Amino acid sequence: MLSSVLGVASAPAERLARLVQEALGDGVLPYAARQDVLQAARRLGVGRFQANLIIAAVQHRYGTPALSLPAVTLTAASLPAVSLSDPPNPSKGPAATLEPRREGRVWRWAGTVALALALEAALVLGALSLAHL
Repeated sequence: MLSSVLGVASAPAERLARLVQEALGDGVLPYAARQDVLQAARRLGVGRFQANLIIAAVQHRYGTPALSLPAVTLTAASLPAVSLSDPPNPSKGPAATLEPRREGRVWRWAGTVALALALEAALVLGALSLAHL
């Protein structure tokens, strides 16, 4: 089957597939073993692309295990207390309010305008100096 799909002679493809199956550790081919398999493929006359396809097919068939994540249990004690019924209280400091600080926006706007004016002035001065040449 591998030979008809990959265009590789049957015996080298099957031999390479057996090498991959023997080298699998916990369902994944370690990097060093992959390099050894690719060298064996080259000696067998199997191209690198086809060898990687054979490796992927064998890993798929013989057991790359599904990724398992540890279970996480959330309890009320592990979550912070949040009340949605209380409005923000500015007297508790800036962290208690949901509105961004206005003075930061004003300075950012003023800086942008100042930069635009400086660039415009530089362009005008450059054009005037070219006109006097």
